[in-house]
Parts: sequence; structure tokens; C-alpha cells
Amino acid sequence: MAKNYIKGSIREVEIKGTDDTKLLVSLSLEDFTKIVNEKGFVNIVIQRRRDADQYGNTHYAYENDYKPGEKKSFTPADRAVSSPKPSKLKPPTYKEDLDDNPFI
Repeated sequence: MAKNYIKGSIREVEIKGTDDTKLLVSLSLEDFTKIVNEKGFVNIVIQRRRDADQYGNTHYAYENDYKPGEKKSFTPADRAVSSPKPSKLKPPTYKEDLDDNPFI
């Protein structure tokens, strides 16, 4: 499913005299009213950008569309990366020569 991005500005700034930072957030009320749920909440994700944009924004926001109990369908490509089964793993076949080991 495509992400539903929320228009706005999110910048991380340093708090003077400390090692802390804070996020300055300004988001579109119009976008929020479109994604408010039946309980009156707006579920969003705020994620760091790879690089700050031309306006200094360091983060972006999008709708969190996860629903508990809802199973997502995956394509075969999503399942392509998997680890081998332990029964197929073989122990190493090398033997360590303790006399030539400089770390002992």
C-alpha cells in the first residue's frame, strides 16, 4: 500500500546549552482530518530523512495504516531472503594449528 504523506515541516534542532535535541513540528490540519479514525485519533509515523531538504526539514510524517489483527499479504519477493534451516548447516572443516597461532 502506498504511504499517505502528511504535508508540513518537521525539523530537529539542538537545545542550547545541552546535548539534547527537539523536533519542531508543523503539520497540515487538512491532512489530519482526512485520516482521523473512529475513536478520534490520528495515527502517524515520524521518520528521519536521509538528508535535510532545502528548507532544513530533517523528518517527514505519514499515516500509520496498521490495523491490529489485519494480516498483510506478501509477494514472493518479500519472502526471498531467508536463513538456511539449521539441519543443513555443516560444521567448519578446518583444523587449527596451535603451534603457528601468534595470538596464544
